[in-house]
Amino acid sequence: MPQKLSAITYIKNNKRRVAVLIGSLSLCVVLFYVSQFVLASTTETFGSILVENTEKIQYIQLPGYAFGLDFEALGEEKFSYQYQQKHLELKEELKKVRGVKQVYFSQVNYIEILGAVGQYYLELPMVPEENVDELIEHFNATLVEGNLPKQDNEIVLDEKSMKNGGYKIGDALRDYPKTKIVGILNCDYYFGCGVISAKNATNERIIVLSDGSVSDVTKLLHDMGYEFDEEDAYIMDKKEGKKNLKKDIIDAISTSTNIIYLGIIFILSISLLVVYITYLRDRRNEWCLYCSIGYARKSIYFAVVRELLFTFLASVLIGGVLSAILVFILDYGMLQPLGLMCQYFYPENIFKILVVFALILGILQVPIRFELYKIKTIDAIDDDLN
Repeated sequence: MPQKLSAITYIKNNKRRVAVLIGSLSLCVVLFYVSQFVLASTTETFGSILVENTEKIQYIQLPGYAFGLDFEALGEEKFSYQYQQKHLELKEELKKVRGVKQVYFSQVNYIEILGAVGQYYLELPMVPEENVDELIEHFNATLVEGNLPKQDNEIVLDEKSMKNGGYKIGDALRDYPKTKIVGILNCDYYFGCGVISAKNATNERIIVLSDGSVSDVTKLLHDMGYEFDEEDAYIMDKKEGKKNLKKDIIDAISTSTNIIYLGIIFILSISLLVVYITYLRDRRNEWCLYCSIGYARKSIYFAVVRELLFTFLASVLIGGVLSAILVFILDYGMLQPLGLMCQYFYPENIFKILVVFALILGILQVPIRFELYKIKTIDAIDDDLN
């Protein structure tokens, strides 16, 4: 009775061919995982702004009719005055809400944050000088360079925002030429703040500092008796942040992700089919010999499958190690210097790679079975020749 065919024997005797196949598959793993890692850094960066920041700080600006004010009836001057007073009254009401630590009615500036793909804007609360320490403490930030803002339009930014914008101490924000960066913060968040200009306060918002429990400001305001349509108000809270993250970032990036994913499947499948069919034809004589000495087609088939499993598993492992090394290099060499955030481990991407490999392994069963079906024993070949 013939012994069980060993897949390892063939692998040892054909190291170069197997190594080329493993190398090609490993590079596909690296290409897919690293490309997804770079794209995901955009989601991580903007997710920090839209979700993590909005757990700690919320912004509110309501339309006039939410306060019962009519611009046409009041005229511009009276409307503007009463509109501001109503926001100040709302500010005092919000201070009594559970989970709210502090509320300001003050100016909000914006700074552009560039991701690996696209851009987003970070709100910078501009408050009276006596409230700056309170804001910085709320975000658990510490000053690492320069000074805290004390004069009108002076601001501080966290290190990531400074790197992302290419700023240095003494610079002005690109969209606000009257501002001046006077300090750099060490902070887990994208964060900055400054001193409001008493002479030229614009773009005023209610700024709420909370303990993380205030996630749906719209519902809170409705419960307090303020009626308005969401599209007429400016509200930035965790609920709105999550919605914007999905709509503006995740859904947009998913298109690129799917194109890359499908492209790799297509190219890899076609390439492997062409290469492997040629490879199988080279082995036809070998399999004929196995059949001639008593091995069943089933035994040969399982030996080939074991060879493929070894090749694919080795490719995943080697590709995984190479991806981890490259991701680490990209983080420290490119993303951190650009002020971008990332995470290294994405289980969903590993799952997608395994699904692709399982699909290709399944596709390869067709040419393998076809070639096995055509093999003959040496006796059968001699009979055909005679």
